[in-house]
Amino acid sequence: MYGCLFHESQEAAFANYRLFESVGFVMAFGYAAALSTASKLYIVLAFLLLGMIGYTLCEVVDRKIYQLAAGNKTNQVQAHSDCHDSSPADSIKEL
Repeated sequence: MYGCLFHESQEAAFANYRLFESVGFVMAFGYAAALSTASKLYIVLAFLLLGMIGYTLCEVVDRKIYQLAAGNKTNQVQAHSDCHDSSPADSIKEL
């Protein structure tokens, strides 16, 4: 997902991903001894739900931007590729 959303600066995007992944590990290690197992499960569940909602929003916004770039011709745009390998105009020309 990072490679598709930040196509121009993939190296920085993946570095940012690894940074926040490491911060999450440090936070989990920090509160591991202080909280009960039930509390930790609620925290993990909350972050899971936030991640799922965020991912869904990214996909919806990305699809809308792709469709707007194609000129709102949703019936003429081919199947939505993961990273938009070609421009929307190219996919319309192929039809």
